Amino acid sequence: MEIKVITDLSVIPHKIDFNSEELKSELAPKLEFYKNLVVTEDSIKDAKSDRAKLNKLKSAFEDKRKEMKKICLAPYEKFEKECKEITSMIDEASGSIDIQVKDFEEIKKQKKYSEIENYYNSLEKPDYITLESVLNPKWANATVSIEGIKQEITANISRIADDMDEISHIYGGLPVFTAIKNKFAETLDKSTTLAYATILERDYRAEQEQKSRIQAETSPPVVSEPEKLISGTFEVSCTKSQLIRLRDFMKNNGITFKIVK
Repeated sequence: MEIKVITDLSVIPHKIDFNSEELKSELAPKLEFYKNLVVTEDSIKDAKSDRAKLNKLKSAFEDKRKEMKKICLAPYEKFEKECKEITSMIDEASGSIDIQVKDFEEIKKQKKYSEIENYYNSLEKPDYITLESVLNPKWANATVSIEGIKQEITANISRIADDMDEISHIYGGLPVFTAIKNKFAETLDKSTTLAYATILERDYRAEQEQKSRIQAETSPPVVSEPEKLISGTFEVSCTKSQLIRLRDFMKNNGITFKIVK
């Protein structure tokens, strides 16, 4: 289909001639006078009159310009209106096709999502892992295959499970582990969770140290009862130097003794 312009556009003037140079030559010296005019008390009345004449002359030129513009644009405006009527008809038909194409693509998209969802539901996984958290946002792209999406979902679930196992191995024995586990379930991000866990562990241990210190300061001192004195007789067989060291040991430890000759 081809658009054929029947009107002979060669007859349309490419330039609108008028006595431009004549008018400029006539106006130039007169306008030069006004450019150098100094308005005084005596000439103010004439200056206002001349200004009104100049404004009237300008209006005459503007009116003629607008008149010629309207004449020149009249055939184009009719042509433009008819073209828009035709393009509107084309848009209406194209829009109808576009709606059907989008509906068809949406049906294919929903079918693809249902297959992905069924595969996700068939997998064993923690409750905190949602389909949206392991599904590539580009899944709806026609170039992305179902099999590729399934493999990616499986890999993402496995990675998340491995991350949780690692976190559990590090912090599973702490009372704050529940909060750490909830943080991971919320973010599914190992780095974020480990940073959070480090803070919780530090605060928990500082709290335990504080409690132990307070308990030690507030607990009453343990008073031990003095041991009862008892007597015993020993007979030793040793060298003289050993006997001297034994004597010194008893003296240093407050043991009362007597030498039996």
